Amino acid sequence: MFGELVIAYLFLGGMGAGALAIGSLGTLLVPRDEVAVRRSTINGRATRTVLYVPAPYQKLFGPTLAASFIALAIGSIALSVDLGQTNRAELLFLLPQPTFMTLGAYSLALALALCAPLAAAWALPHLHLRYWVVRTLAVLAVADGVVVMLYTGLLLSDMQAIPLWNTPWLPPLFVASALSCGSALMLGTSVFTGAIGLFESSIRRLMKLDIVLLVVEAVLAACFIAASWKAPFAVAAVGSASLLHGELAPVFLAGFVGCGIGIPVLAEGYELAARGHYQVASLIASTAVFVGGIALRYSIVMAGIRPEVWI
Repeated sequence: MFGELVIAYLFLGGMGAGALAIGSLGTLLVPRDEVAVRRSTINGRATRTVLYVPAPYQKLFGPTLAASFIALAIGSIALSVDLGQTNRAELLFLLPQPTFMTLGAYSLALALALCAPLAAAWALPHLHLRYWVVRTLAVLAVADGVVVMLYTGLLLSDMQAIPLWNTPWLPPLFVASALSCGSALMLGTSVFTGAIGLFESSIRRLMKLDIVLLVVEAVLAACFIAASWKAPFAVAAVGSASLLHGELAPVFLAGFVGCGIGIPVLAEGYELAARGHYQVASLIASTAVFVGGIALRYSIVMAGIRPEVWI
């Protein structure tokens, strides 16, 4: 079950959910008077408040939410293909059972259903959707994004047969990583759309948030490793040892710790202190965070299923 497709889902699903939550929360923080306008109905007897998105906000939120939808969609396809048969994926909806897999399937489907209209609403200014409807969708998207991020960790931590994963530190670690990847996705898209030059103060806050998330992620990863040494089954310690000085050490230490934590913290920290070119820092940091997110999931998944003690 736990092959490359699941690793791809864990990364894409987490990143997509993180971008959905952060992007949707960002839309909720936009002042009402900047995006809400009153329009008369066709008969002219009443007025309604609709969303009208100025060009700068289109560049900031539209691409982020669209990229989130694409990541979630590809992640969903990877998860469905990994199930082996299409009807097995359908059974999750037709004959639902109270499992984390079912929770993930429903929350993922809801995330796609919420992300699509939100992306359209903020990318296309002439839709004129009701303002309260768009805000309601955004609130639901933030909540559901958190559920999807949690699920990517709960899916593994619920595996009682694999002690390395069976720890309460794994879900929050994946949530922190997903939020960081979501922030990186928003930073990256803002560079290509030019929004990064229009929202300098907001980009600075997003960089600060990403640094905090990366530090939290590093602390949670350390707690995850430490917990494996105290686990009741020695195989958990064997798995974590492979991350620190075994076959997976280059991926975990260089890919996750060095590239995924160290480089973006240094790049963003330098640009915040120097008030320099945010485009360069954002591209470097975003790329490094993506590499780190993939390395984290790959190394943890492989460390749980590869130790020879299982044979």
